[in-house]
Amino acid sequence: MPAEPTSPEPAPCPSGPAVRTVTAAGRFVGDGRFLADWIADTCNCPRLAWRMFLRGFTLQYRHSALGVVLAFAPVLLTALVIALGRRAQLVAADIDGVNSAFFAAFGILLAQAFVEGIGSTQRIFTGNAAFLKRQAVPIETPLAAAVFDLVFRDLVRIAVIGVLMGTFAVPPSPWLPLAAWAIFGISLAGGAIGLVLAPFSSLTSDLQVLTRALMIVVITTTPVFWVPTPESALGRLQAANPLSWAFDAVRAAAYGAPGSLAFAACLPAASLAFFLVGWFACRVARPHLLERMTGQGG
Repeated sequence: MPAEPTSPEPAPCPSGPAVRTVTAAGRFVGDGRFLADWIADTCNCPRLAWRMFLRGFTLQYRHSALGVVLAFAPVLLTALVIALGRRAQLVAADIDGVNSAFFAAFGILLAQAFVEGIGSTQRIFTGNAAFLKRQAVPIETPLAAAVFDLVFRDLVRIAVIGVLMGTFAVPPSPWLPLAAWAIFGISLAGGAIGLVLAPFSSLTSDLQVLTRALMIVVITTTPVFWVPTPESALGRLQAANPLSWAFDAVRAAAYGAPGSLAFAACLPAASLAFFLVGWFACRVARPHLLERMTGQGG
C-alpha cells in the first residue's frame, strides 16, 4: 500500500516581544526578581511619565491666563502684608539681618515645597487608580510624573527667590547653589512622607483631610514668619523640629543666615533614603490596593 502522506511540520513561530503579566500575587514569591523588576520598571517609565506630567500640567493651567504664577500668589501677598505691617511698626523691621517681609516670603516658599511634596505623592493611588488598573503600568510611572512636577515647581521657587532677593536687596551667599539643592531635598522629604501615607490614604480619606491642615502645623512649628526666643515653648518646639533645621540650612546657604551648610548639603541624600522606603512600600502594596479599590485582581 502506498505510504500515507505526512503533514508538514509547523513552522516555528517567530519570537515576539516579552509578555509581562501583572497579578496580585505576593511580590517576593517565585523567582525572586523583585529588585530586577523594580529597576526595569524604573528604567522603562520616564517617557510615559513625562507625557503624564505634561498632560496634568496642561489640564491644571489650560484655562488660567497666569498659569503657575497663581500658585505663588500667597508668597507675594505675604510679603506685601508683612511689608505693610513693618511700615506700621506692627512687625519687626529685620529678622536674622534681612527684611522681615523677605524672611516671611522665603519661609512660605519653603513651607510650600514641603507640603506640596506630601500632597503630590500621597495621591499616587487615589489619583491614578483607573490608569494603573486599565493600563497595568507600574507605580513608577505616576511616581516619576509627580517627581517631574516637584522639580518644575522647585525651579519656579528658585526663580521667585531670585526676584525676592533682588527686590529686597538681599546679597546672595557664595553657597547659593547649595540652597537650590537643599530646597529640592525639602520637597523630596515631603514626597517621602506622602509615599508612606499613600497606601493608607487610598483606603480612607481621613488622612487626606488632615493633610489639608498641614500648612498651619508647618507654619507654627518652623521659623516661617518669625524666630521665637529660644527660652519660649514655641522656641523649644522649633529647635527640636528637623524641618526647622532644614529651613535654617537653606537660609544659611542662600544669604548667610544662621544655619548649617553641612545639613543643607546632606539633606537631599537623607530625603532620598526615606523616599526609597516609601517607594518600596508603595510598590509592594500596589497590586493589593488596586484589588481592593477596584474589586478585581491585578
